[in-house]
Amino acid sequence: MPRVAIVGAGFVGSTTAYALLMSGTPAEIVLVDRDRRRAEGHANDLRDAEGSTCSGRITVGDFCDCCSADVTIITTGVSQAGLKSRLDGLKETAAIVKGLVQDVAPHNPHGILLIGSNPVDVLTYAAWKWSELPPTRVVGAGTALDTSRLRRRLAARYGIASDHVHACVIGEHGDSQMPVLSSPRVAGVSLDEFCHQLDLPREDNALEKLPRRLTLQSWRSSMPRAQPTSESGQHSHESFERFCETKTPF
Repeated sequence: MPRVAIVGAGFVGSTTAYALLMSGTPAEIVLVDRDRRRAEGHANDLRDAEGSTCSGRITVGDFCDCCSADVTIITTGVSQAGLKSRLDGLKETAAIVKGLVQDVAPHNPHGILLIGSNPVDVLTYAAWKWSELPPTRVVGAGTALDTSRLRRRLAARYGIASDHVHACVIGEHGDSQMPVLSSPRVAGVSLDEFCHQLDLPREDNALEKLPRRLTLQSWRSSMPRAQPTSESGQHSHESFERFCETKTPF
């Protein structure tokens, strides 16, 4: 079972840790944050849930722990509050991620980097260059979250469960992302065929408005809120799970 280090104990990092804990996949989850008290607080909350899982232990560490981790998940970065675009915070977040990657990669050449910091596609590519690791060992969350939002919206519109809907969003996780409106399938059949079989209107006009709505929801999810969002953390966990399924061996 892998040892996972999560850098950044904010909303996304802590939710990722919780999702991993519930999955029972890691042998150990290490929370790393400059604010050690915050990391300790989240770790204590997660330890309270350990009795309901089959996962290993939860610890709080420092950046040295990333050098012995099988997977390092990076969620750290500057606040998106007050920014007009994810790209506005690129310079500051890139400096943080670059320092971390260049410190960790030489000491952990067989580890995997999973990037969750925004702008995620730009930083994933940059992290690969900075780390000098093989491209199969530097992974980004990409548009997994946006694809999930598209599936959920289609499921709500047609009154079906989202796990029966298959669709995809391509491009970068940001303003230029694009839902592939020819891709949706419901229980293995195309959306056109599904609507035809149940005598439902396809509502092309409504579908054409989805790209703008998805982009707005994606951006609003990064704004400050009273309660943390679980979506990004859940999809960091899902990216980790898919990588484990396809790549193996730790």
